[in-house]
Amino acid sequence: MAVMEVKPIALALSLAACCLSPGSSAAQVRLGAVGGFSLLEQKDRSLTHGPLKDEVTLGRTWLAGALLDLAPTRNDRIGLEFLFGPYHNDVDRYCISRFTSQGVVCEPQVGTEAKHALLFGIEYARFGPGRWRPYLGGGIGAKRYTFRDHPGAHPDPSTSATVSAFAGVETPGRVPVRFEVRGVLVTKNPLIYDKRQYELQARMAALLF
Repeated sequence: MAVMEVKPIALALSLAACCLSPGSSAAQVRLGAVGGFSLLEQKDRSLTHGPLKDEVTLGRTWLAGALLDLAPTRNDRIGLEFLFGPYHNDVDRYCISRFTSQGVVCEPQVGTEAKHALLFGIEYARFGPGRWRPYLGGGIGAKRYTFRDHPGAHPDPSTSATVSAFAGVETPGRVPVRFEVRGVLVTKNPLIYDKRQYELQARMAALLF
């Protein structure tokens, strides 16, 4: 299992090393800042049965990080990104129904709660012509969750492979700014029992250096 978790990270780093090798020294390399927001809120109640009620919430969150952008040609871009998201709204709560003289009581308890998550990976984008340049792209990477400690629950950090697709537009100027919409498939989200999760993100990136 640990070997499978490391593969997306190792693959991304290997591809980045090839792109930044001496043979690609003629390509332009720039460093940028990235900000964004994960737009979707999802709920999952797949374990609810009988007296047990279980609900996982995957909430909205801010994103911030950095992008290393490599331009081997005018229309092609290869990027290596690293983003932080608090993901503090990603929580698994559960309760067990109890029958009392006042009726049925079910007091929710926090089972697993995200402390933060990191998104990192490598991507490719193809740019079109014009001053405001549209682009399409995709990438692979990983999402690594770290969880808060709660009484009786001490989950270990968990890493999942990700696949992304995106579309956007880049402004002209010495400091190009990109406005983008991105879909991210998280192949095994640990909060929903290693099932798939989809994220929809709105992003802005500025290439500063």
